[in-house]
Amino acid sequence: MWEKAWEHFERERHMIRPAWKGVTALVLLASAASILLTRIYDSDRATVLEDRIGALNEQLEMYRDRLGGASPDEAQAKIAALQAQIDKLSTPTPVLHPNPLETSDAKWGLAKNLQGFPAKDCELVIVSLPTNYAEHLGADLKSVLQMVGLKYREQLATATVPSGLFLRSEETGPSRDCANSLFSILNGSNLAWSKPGASGNFGTGLDYFSKESKEECAGATMPCVRITVGNEPP
Repeated sequence: MWEKAWEHFERERHMIRPAWKGVTALVLLASAASILLTRIYDSDRATVLEDRIGALNEQLEMYRDRLGGASPDEAQAKIAALQAQIDKLSTPTPVLHPNPLETSDAKWGLAKNLQGFPAKDCELVIVSLPTNYAEHLGADLKSVLQMVGLKYREQLATATVPSGLFLRSEETGPSRDCANSLFSILNGSNLAWSKPGASGNFGTGLDYFSKESKEECAGATMPCVRITVGNEPP
């Protein structure tokens, strides 16, 4: 049986050989095509990766330009500093009142408290120097006195006056009683002042002089209370 098969193979071998060469060629061609396609795919993939890397590098450089070359931590610090400046600018600046009678509320509060002042028992004399602060505070004080119908007259100070408001009256009699009453009213009216770096209650001072001191109330027709208006808050 094997002998017959071998004889058949020998007779047909010349016909199989060309076909075998064709099959071998096809196999080689397919292998070459596969290698070529693989290389083309790898080449395209590398090109895409290079394009993406290039785009990311451009984006990175853009961020570096915007951040001035700062690192992420430095950029975060800069952002925090800018935010702090924005917050500071957004915070309302407090309104300062070096003059305690500048606001309407302060004027009305003092006027209300002055309703019980015994005006008929004494004469008020406002004493001040011609300075900007004294003129403004004096003008507001006079407007309150006028509001409640209290009469006064004015004198120019001949010497340095205490800061803030300061009262002087005779040691005894109606003058002292008026001064004590006015002292309590001014200090009980919640007057306050404020300026950059300083603030406080606008306290009023009080002192007395003897009846023999004629210059204190010169020209007065009745016991007087001198109200000196200083050049600055107390």
